Amino acid sequence: VFAGDTPSEIKPTLKERYFTKEKIVSFSDAISGEVLGFIDTEFTTRRHEILSIGCVLYDTRTKKTYEFYETAKPIYEKKLSTRCMDLTHLTQEEIDQSDDFYNVIDRFKSFLDIHEARSLMVWGSSDQLAMKTSCSYGKVKFSIKNDIVNRLIDIQPIVSLLRDETRVQFSLQDMKD
Repeated sequence: VFAGDTPSEIKPTLKERYFTKEKIVSFSDAISGEVLGFIDTEFTTRRHEILSIGCVLYDTRTKKTYEFYETAKPIYEKKLSTRCMDLTHLTQEEIDQSDDFYNVIDRFKSFLDIHEARSLMVWGSSDQLAMKTSCSYGKVKFSIKNDIVNRLIDIQPIVSLLRDETRVQFSLQDMKD
């Protein structure tokens, strides 16, 4: 908007950005796969280093649910801020006793592979960004990082549009209500 005195192009609407063939196919794949997955991460407030990974998988073939949850020790923000502990409900002691992110992400990838999870739904883009950041900080192999990041499908914009085209995006609280 502030490109000198010349107004920049108007940002496309949420509908124009997310009702694309590619995004609809990704969303469709995520919600109709044989293994449905949802992931949520907690991360530090300044550098966005992942502190915990929680994932639930539901195998539609066997009707079984599988869970993964581990905390990870950050590389740079070793001391959690009070705000971070308030937001994540994690303690400094839990994080100090955690394994390194590199090992946690390796076990997480194995969990996904064993259960044949091709897509993982996330609510918002922050989990994707934190995953990319933490993989970079943790010097995770590029192939592993890409394999995990490429499975992450942000369902928030499309679900928001399906619920109410006039809203920008729904929060998790909106969806709960």
